[in-house]
Amino acid sequence: DLTTAHLGGVRGRWAFVLDGDVMRQVARAEPAAAPGEVVMSPEAAAALEATDERTRVAADGLLERPFSGDDADLARFGAGSEAPGLAAVAAELLPDKTLLDASAAGCTSEAVRRDADRATRLLAYVPASVCRQLAADRREEALDVAAAELRCVSVVFVHAGDAGSAAADSELVPCLQRAIGAHEGDMNKVLVDDKGLLCLAVFGLPPLAHVDDARRATAAARACVRDLA
Repeated sequence: DLTTAHLGGVRGRWAFVLDGDVMRQVARAEPAAAPGEVVMSPEAAAALEATDERTRVAADGLLERPFSGDDADLARFGAGSEAPGLAAVAAELLPDKTLLDASAAGCTSEAVRRDADRATRLLAYVPASVCRQLAADRREEALDVAAAELRCVSVVFVHAGDAGSAAADSELVPCLQRAIGAHEGDMNKVLVDDKGLLCLAVFGLPPLAHVDDARRATAAARACVRDLA
């Protein structure tokens, strides 16, 4: 099962969070994958193997089970797997192909540029520091240069334990937004995995860079601990 939630809302900033058993499967399989590998959870492998006979032939050639111990039930795509075979499997498991086609839903970058209201709604989910760069109407070449900047920043990780239900997270995220925003930090990422709700906040990104960003980050972290207690 997969749950989607729009969390936050403080100062018009939102986080789109995915939760549910699917995300816990991802969190379990991802650490087992080496660079360039694709590892599947037992549930995903079983779904692939349960497809019809034509696809199952391709699936049998795709899957390997090289793991042991606690990861013995994970599956890996074989090094010799061909993309057409994998595409056939994906087509069987996702028969609604519009899910894979952003243009079919009108979500192309050109459509967003033409629709100011849609762009405004999307920006509410983009980290504030990135929004400020976009608001400056800088050219792509200039943005590429900015992406290569080296800055001294302070980073705060917040782990909200076993939280992860939509009801609990709907109260947690605004609390974190207020604590981080009060010290002029930027909430960069919010996600839910097998460890619960995780939040990453950054202090020192332009234009809100301060000489005391480390102190601000520490104060925000203490505020988060106090408010979540």
